[in-house]
Amino acid sequence: MKNTGLSLFILYTIILLAATLAPAEYVREANVFKFSDKFMHLISFGVWSGCLYLLFVFFGTGESFRNSSLSILWGTLFGALIEVLQITLPVYRSFEYADILADFIGALLFVLALSWIIKTKKSTLF
Repeated sequence: MKNTGLSLFILYTIILLAATLAPAEYVREANVFKFSDKFMHLISFGVWSGCLYLLFVFFGTGESFRNSSLSILWGTLFGALIEVLQITLPVYRSFEYADILADFIGALLFVLALSWIIKTKKSTLF
C-alpha cells in the first residue's frame, strides 16, 4: 500500500510538472479547462499538498502540526519552483506572484480539510 501511494504521488508530480512546464502555445491550444488559471493553481497544488500530507500521516509519523506545516510549505515551494522554471526555461510562460499565492491557499485549504477529516474520523480510519 505504501509503495502504491508513493507511486501515485510521483505520477501526479510528473503530470503536474508536464502541465505547468508545457510551452505556452500548447496550453492555449489545449484549453481543456474553462476555469481561471488561479483556480487551477489552487486545485492542482492543493491536491499535491494534500497527497503529500496523507503520505506523511499514513506512512510517516502520523497526524501532527509539523506534518501539516511541512505539506503546506512544500506545496508552496514546489509552486514557486515551477514559477521560476517557467521564466528560465524556453517555454514562453511568465512568473506570477499571484500563482504562488494561489498555490499556498490551495495547499492550506486542502491540508486543513484533510487534517480536520482525519481528526474527526480517527476512530474509523485507524
